[in-house]
Amino acid sequence: AAENFAIAEARQVEGVVERSLHIRRPTPAPTPKPTPKPTPAPTPPHTLGAETALLVVAFERAESLRRSLGSVVKHHPCGAGPRLVVSQDRGGGGPSPRWKEARAEISAAKNYLAKKCGPSLAPAEVVTHADDGQGGDGYHRLARHFKFALAAAFAAPGTTRVIVLEEDLEVAPDFFDFFGAVAPVLDA
Repeated sequence: AAENFAIAEARQVEGVVERSLHIRRPTPAPTPKPTPKPTPAPTPPHTLGAETALLVVAFERAESLRRSLGSVVKHHPCGAGPRLVVSQDRGGGGPSPRWKEARAEISAAKNYLAKKCGPSLAPAEVVTHADDGQGGDGYHRLARHFKFALAAAFAAPGTTRVIVLEEDLEVAPDFFDFFGAVAPVLDA
C-alpha cells in the first residue's frame, strides 16, 4: 500500500512541475477508425408477376370483404403484382340480399383496382360457384367451392402459383413483397 501511495504522490508532483514549467506532453496520435463497410445496394423487391393469382374465396360477408379487398387494393403493387381472382359461392337457392351486398363490394374493389393500376395489371376476375345440388355438410360444400375456385385461378394461361385468402383476412403492407421473396424458394 505504501508503494502505491508513493507512486501516486510522484505522479502528483510530476504534474505540478509540468504545469509550473508549462511542459506539454505530446498527445498520443488518435487511433484510426475502422473504415466502415460499404452498405450493399438495396435489392429490388421480388415481384410475383402475372404467373401468380391472388384468389379470394368469399360467400356473403360484405363487411369482411370490404376490409379484405380494401387492404388488397391498398397494398397491391399493380404492374408487379398478381392478378386478382374472387370466387363467390352462391349457396343454395337464389342470391340473398347479403350475397348481393357482398357482390357489390367485390365489384367496387375490382373497379378501384382497375382504376388504380390501369392497363399494367390484368383485369380482376370474378367467378361464381353455383350450388351443384350435391348437398352435404358445410365442409364438403366448402371443399367443392375451393376446388372450383382453384381451377378458375389456374385456368389463365401461364399461372403457376396461387395465393389463397378467405374473405375475412386482411393483408399487411409487406404482404406482396413477402410472397415475392418466398416465391423463388417455393418454386425450387
